[in-house]
Amino acid sequence: MSEEGTIAAGCATAEITLRAHGSDEVAVVVSALTPSRSAVQLEDRTPVTDAIRTGMNVLVLSSSELAARYPGFTPELARPGIDASASIPLVDSEGRVIGAVDFGWSSADIFDEGQLVVFETATELCARALDRVRLYELEYEARRLAENLQAFTMVLAGTESRADVAEAMVNESLRVLGADAASVSMLADDGIALLVSRGFDESVDQRRSRPLSVASPATDALMTRTMIVLESQDELIAAYPSLSTQARLDGDQSWVALPLVLGGEAPAVLFAIFRTIRSFSSQDRSLMSTMGLQAALAFERARLRENDLSEADKARQLAAAIGGLTAAATKVAVLAAFIDALPALDAQSGTLALLSDDGSSVDVQGGSEASPYLDSEWQTRSIGARTPLITALRTGESLFIHDRNELTSGFDLSAVEMFADGQRSWVAVPMYAGGRALGALGLSFIATQRFDDAQRVRLASFAALCANALTRAARFELEHSIAITLQSTLLPKQLKTIADVELSAQYNPGTRELSVGGDWYDVIELSQHRFLLVVGDVVGHGIESAAAMGKLATATRALAQVEAAPAALLRQLDRVAAADPSTQFASMAIVLVDREAGELRYSLAGHPAPLLKHADGTIESLDKARSIPLGGLVVERPEKTLSFSDGVTLLLYTDGLTERRSEHIDARTAVLHAALGETVIGVSGLPSALIASMMTGGEQVDDIAVLCAKFTRATPAFSRLVPAHTRHLSNLRHELRTWLVATGVAPSDCDDCLLAVCEAATNAIEHGHDSHSRPIDIRANDQDGRHTFSITDHGAWKQPVDSGGARGRGLNLINLLMDEMTVSPSDKGTTVSFTKVFETTSTP
Repeated sequence: MSEEGTIAAGCATAEITLRAHGSDEVAVVVSALTPSRSAVQLEDRTPVTDAIRTGMNVLVLSSSELAARYPGFTPELARPGIDASASIPLVDSEGRVIGAVDFGWSSADIFDEGQLVVFETATELCARALDRVRLYELEYEARRLAENLQAFTMVLAGTESRADVAEAMVNESLRVLGADAASVSMLADDGIALLVSRGFDESVDQRRSRPLSVASPATDALMTRTMIVLESQDELIAAYPSLSTQARLDGDQSWVALPLVLGGEAPAVLFAIFRTIRSFSSQDRSLMSTMGLQAALAFERARLRENDLSEADKARQLAAAIGGLTAAATKVAVLAAFIDALPALDAQSGTLALLSDDGSSVDVQGGSEASPYLDSEWQTRSIGARTPLITALRTGESLFIHDRNELTSGFDLSAVEMFADGQRSWVAVPMYAGGRALGALGLSFIATQRFDDAQRVRLASFAALCANALTRAARFELEHSIAITLQSTLLPKQLKTIADVELSAQYNPGTRELSVGGDWYDVIELSQHRFLLVVGDVVGHGIESAAAMGKLATATRALAQVEAAPAALLRQLDRVAAADPSTQFASMAIVLVDREAGELRYSLAGHPAPLLKHADGTIESLDKARSIPLGGLVVERPEKTLSFSDGVTLLLYTDGLTERRSEHIDARTAVLHAALGETVIGVSGLPSALIASMMTGGEQVDDIAVLCAKFTRATPAFSRLVPAHTRHLSNLRHELRTWLVATGVAPSDCDDCLLAVCEAATNAIEHGHDSHSRPIDIRANDQDGRHTFSITDHGAWKQPVDSGGARGRGLNLINLLMDEMTVSPSDKGTTVSFTKVFETTSTP
């Protein structure tokens, strides 16, 4: 009440005291002419609390009456200079006493009944004003709730999965309810599992997943399908004594557990905490209940959508797995397709047990979605082992194990193959093909399974598919082995040794299905200086292609003795291919090398162009004489000739080296150009190095044949007679370095050899006697990268003179720098010999 209203009412002071909502506490909210005072409890004896409790006017006309009627009325509750008061109850439009107006005056003032009417009228006006305020607050609160619900509804409308719904609920509870932390947990088989959490530390998050048997607000809300609200620690401790210690440690003050209830079921629960004491009004509780209902609807909608997507995904996964089984050419590929099918079968892990040829044991291997191969090797088990898989295999009947008790009571757990950790149900299904037992497949499940008729039929059908795939794989693997054996017998056992030419080759069978049998290479010597380099690729794979390759390779070798010119030889092979369909459309690259003339003549029949690496490192493609594969239309076969110099390297290869399904052939050919240009390893290791480089980041699907030839003149041995004086060693060092580089030693690798030779020469000069008139004989030789040095003097060595350690360590240094060292003294002189082995490198 304002100061003007107080004066108009004819009193010295007036206070409005209101009862707190949902509480027995009252507080002075408006005071005129006197300072406002603190809140008191409704049970306290004062004129104001009496008026509120009774709903009647309370008049106190003197200080002596006040002391007599309210002996506990403490001085801090009294007002200075006020001896009389009238406390008039505030009654709202619904007849509820919501507070009181206390009018005070000096006892010297005259009080009459007319004054009381004025006080009552003023109080009634205050009550009407408070009604209007209350209605405004209710309207504001209703509008706020409606806006929050509208916003929450819009957020839920954008959710697609149950995790999305949980995320929205947590975020909105933090925003709308003012919670400090919130989480949503979903009902699991035997408890609740955390979906989303915000505001909790990691240790608290871990406690949000718990069994239903553990009493807590969240689990009770799920079990009773009723919202649980705890407004203080005292309420929590009274309801859940076991949580008292943790509640105090966490510092939480209020809690809400809101179940998502729909159709009598509660699949999830929201749990929110408040770190300050919260009083939840009826509007707050209504808001939370409505949010829970809306979230339950969204949760169910998301579940149905996930189920639809899950079934569609399962159908796609099963189709893909069946495709993988159909294409599988090895038992490992069958296992991989089986593991890929686990999600479609609702299983978490799977195992294959394959019966050995003699029937005495099984080979076991398995995996899961998270770990496709749990064991690096197949494990062998005796056919007598007491495990689900072997039992199903022996009896020919499927085993359906519904719980862990069945597993532990019926089988030897030390030998169980089915990854029992965390699993609840298991199944083992025998695999038969053509009436013959092949093995068994096992599945394990995290969720408890009922194994209804439909599921049993699906598992039996899938086991039959696996059995058929294993039968095909066994046949493919046998044919693959035969094809590799045939291929190896038809390829050259050892390449020809040709003067001034380094030759190397490598054949790699494909790793997928029967990718073997069609690629080949050959070196055909025609004369001392002329030979053919041949690489070919027969269409198809397997035994038939390996046999066709043998025919074509034999024909090439025979016809080359009559007509060695590449184009003419290809025309002769066209006739062979036309008469034998198995060799038709084969591709070939033929290069005729004339070492004496320094010429290469080549012709290509549908084959990748050979590459020529020059001494300066540049790459040239021999692609000017292309034509179609063998046995097709009658065409002229072009031929090109080019000159070459010593130091060049020629590379012939089949298309398996450059083909990759995800990349264009031109891009892959460019990669091969770069790899050949950058590789500095010797010719003997060049094929394997190129294959490894080209297969980096991908799988070798097709077979590969690579043939390399490097043309170089042999470097003559080094031999010098050096006068027995150290001033001649500088010239020796220069000449020896030039020779080392000519043999293919990298300039940076020459220093150790030069230091060792000069140390040995210095020793010969300093320690030999009676030899200064005769020169020192220094020789070096290179054979396939093995460099041998010898330093010979023609006198007997003198005893070394002690020089304080500065000299006399030459032999130790040589022994440290070289791979081998020997000292051979004789009556005619001393020879120090040592060897250094270098990897032969291509001259850049």
